[in-house]
Parts: sequence; structure tokens; C-alpha cells
Amino acid sequence: MNSRIVIFCLTIIMFSSTVFATGKSISGEFPKGNQIIDGVQYINKGTQPFDLDQASVIAEIDPSDHSVTLTIPSIAPPESLYIRFIPSNLFSATLSTEVIWNAPSETYQYKYTIISDQGSITPIRYFDIEWWNDYKRLYKPEGWSAKSIHSRRVNIWSTYADETIHGGDSLSGLGYESYGPPHLTEFEIWGDMKTLHQRGDNEWFGSIYSGIATKYRGVKGITIAAWVSPESIEPVNWFGNICFKMPILVSAGFIQKDIEKSIYPILYDLWETFQTKENHSIDKLEQKINDVLSALEPYYNQMETEAQAYIFENLKYVLRHTDIVTFKEYP
Repeated sequence: MNSRIVIFCLTIIMFSSTVFATGKSISGEFPKGNQIIDGVQYINKGTQPFDLDQASVIAEIDPSDHSVTLTIPSIAPPESLYIRFIPSNLFSATLSTEVIWNAPSETYQYKYTIISDQGSITPIRYFDIEWWNDYKRLYKPEGWSAKSIHSRRVNIWSTYADETIHGGDSLSGLGYESYGPPHLTEFEIWGDMKTLHQRGDNEWFGSIYSGIATKYRGVKGITIAAWVSPESIEPVNWFGNICFKMPILVSAGFIQKDIEKSIYPILYDLWETFQTKENHSIDKLEQKINDVLSALEPYYNQMETEAQAYIFENLKYVLRHTDIVTFKEYP
């Protein structure tokens, strides 16, 4: 490795020590009246139901206190069988992500902060993220639990104490340490379902309520999480994953379309270069990645930090793991 590459590698290690993601605000929606969904007719308070033969279950919406009153008049009078509740997704929140490369342990620390907007109605009680990895260590704040649910393929953080995140508050300390590089994945934040009053019981009624509660339980978004630690790195496949995930970064709001147009040709050229057998050498790989990092650097501060972490850290991951690089011939 020549001196120019050595100097640049030292520079990118310093540059990658911490990546902060400010995140994108996500919001839940209050159910809308005058519609039928899954056999339930949603009506505004004070209005008459539709044809009960078409949908026998009524969900009455009251915007004054953000409540929903669920009844089934065909089974029992509304005053003897009902449940009145506030849906759990009535919040606006931002997920702030911090990705830290720890050189001595050769691990990443993924840390998440949930920030609930001042106007949020329901407090936040759960956070989950798609499960892709066996983590070295999980982080959780006081009053919260953390566990993996393999059947759902998620890691979930939750509180069963009075440690919910109310409007205007935030919670940090969620996360984990992993050997895996950054990966774009889905997360979900759930609010706290609040039952205001209930009368009567019926198995079918309970099932319908559970379905509505699930439908309006939380809000989903895209963030950075740890991917599996690869046993080998095939450059064309690796660079293709970065290159062709650009539309997701754009749609998630992590990078502007004009910036994507500027950096896409740089990444595409990297992907294309190693389809040619003459370029199958570690020296060429290191040289090309360093050239690409240098070409991308002017755009670094024009990206949201989720995009910074995904693009830059996955390129640097190859430089740190050239011992597992395996080239493949393409026709």
C-alpha cells in the first residue's frame, strides 16, 4: 500500500469515528370518519351509522378528546357493550441514530434516541427494529427492557414502569454493540393505548378491538441498524447493494435527489469496475475505494447522517476487511 493510501486510510478512520443521524419525523394518524375498513364503519360523533347490514361494528370518532368508542348494536345496546379508548399512535416523533466505530474492539455502537414532539397526544412505550444480527451487547435505559423476539425477527425495547416518553420529552440509551456494518432497515415506535371506559364482554368484540388496536398501535420508518458480519465480501455484490439502495435513501428523505444524481455515477463506476477480471486485486480495490471516498467527501455534509453512515461506513468496512474479499468473474 503506497503512502497516499496509508494517509487517506488514517484520515477516514478519524472521519468515521462518530456518525450522528438526526432522523426524520414520523406521525400517526387519527382514524377518519365516514368510511368502512375491514367490516368496521368509522363515523364522526353525532352522525348516524351507515347500513348495519353492510358493517355491524361501529367505531365512533370524537376529535375533542381523540377517543374512539367501539360498539356492536346488533349484539347489544351501545350502553351495555362498548369500549372507549385513545389509539396508541397519536404522536409525532423523531428517531435520532448514532453510529460509532470502535477501532480497538473492531465493533460498531448503534445508539438510538427517541424524541417525542411537544404536540404528541399519546406517550411512547415501545421501540422495535428488525432483527438481523446476534449482538455483542444490548443497551437499555433505566426502566426499560430489551430483548430479541426471533419469531417476529425484531429486537424490542419496552417499558412497563412509568418511564413512557411524553410529548416534548426524549429518551436515549437504546441500542447495541455489534461487529456488523450499517444496513438500512425498518423500525416501529408504539404509543401507549389508553382505555377510558369499558362495559360488557364478548369474544368477537374483543377480537375486533384487538385488530383496531394493532392497526393504530404505532408508526414505522427507516433507519440504520447492524447487518450480519459477512464471512466473505464479493466487491460487485457489496458495491451494488450500496449503489442500488440510493432510491430508498431518497424516499426516506436522507439524501436529496440532486445529490443522488451527483454521487450515483461515482458509486456505479465502482460497482462496474470490479466486474472486469483485470481489476481483481486488493491493491486496485483499496486504490479505487479511496478514490471514491475522496470523490464523495464534498457531498458528505449535504447528506442526512443516515445516508452518511450507510454509504461511507460500508465502503470503509471493505478497507478494514480486505482479508475476506473474494473476487468473482462476470461474463
